[in-house]
Amino acid sequence: GFATVEFAPSAGDDGAAESPLSAADGLTAVVGALAAEPRVDAARLGVLAFGAGGHAALREPALADAPSVLLYPGCAGLPPPGGRRILLLHGGMDRADAPPGACARWATAGPSVRRHEYRDATYAWDFSDGPWSDGLALLPSPGDPSRRVWARAYPATTADAAARAGDFLAAALDAADAGRPGEPGAVSSVGAAASGAGPRPPATLTEPPSTASGG
Repeated sequence: GFATVEFAPSAGDDGAAESPLSAADGLTAVVGALAAEPRVDAARLGVLAFGAGGHAALREPALADAPSVLLYPGCAGLPPPGGRRILLLHGGMDRADAPPGACARWATAGPSVRRHEYRDATYAWDFSDGPWSDGLALLPSPGDPSRRVWARAYPATTADAAARAGDFLAAALDAADAGRPGEPGAVSSVGAAASGAGPRPPATLTEPPSTASGG
């Protein structure tokens, strides 16, 4: 079997997401609690990280051997992957990935990084808690909460990303468990708070994101 643990740093009074560095402190405590739980095999941890959660997960030494899925982490300023097993899922219209090509360059720095780009998707394509009626929201950028980037919900991309993430983690954790009985593993879901969307966007964007999701 397996257990899941969700760690979601809260937004501050100004609506900005918690910084990756402070989120990393909280994640260290979560990982420590998992390691101390006798029903969990700490050698079989997987990570599903959203936005700035990817920065926090990569800074956590105890997760260095954990297979990780990073969704729209904002690759500029993302800690190097090293030898970690990583599935990177990001949007081609994600302005958090400035300069263009940041995710492609980041992925080549790790021998065990797999990357999939959703060509027309923005940042936080699975965000559905509060976009405005025109489908757009301004959210804190991962890695730099003082910046805001456009987000649009893409249900088809969300479904595809969930399937890819599930397949990747299942295969990685099954491989770790091959031939050995014992306690269940755990998947730690690390998310950045997505609140405080800011002012309503203009009716027309300078660079409008496409309404179609990439394959």
